[in-house]
Amino acid sequence: RMWGRVLGLVFGLPFAYFAATRKLSAPLTRRLGLLMLMGGGQGLVGWWMVKSGLKEPTEYQYDVPRVSPYRLAAHLTSAFVIYSGLLWTTLS
Repeated sequence: RMWGRVLGLVFGLPFAYFAATRKLSAPLTRRLGLLMLMGGGQGLVGWWMVKSGLKEPTEYQYDVPRVSPYRLAAHLTSAFVIYSGLLWTTLS
């Protein structure tokens, strides 16, 4: 969680400054804003994923927290989409 918050600040503060001073083109500002929103969405998906593993275990389960594999896959897919967007933005 701390890495996500730090990355949000490291990405968000310079983005807000450069967008406010209009040093970024309009298409780049939109694309980076979308990537910023996707990063926030990644945090929400991560919270949703972890929440699935915090259920009370039944008498037949071990005391090891387990997350839903579908939510884990959604979190990983979201990360790949964000990474692809960042790579696409960097190379264009």
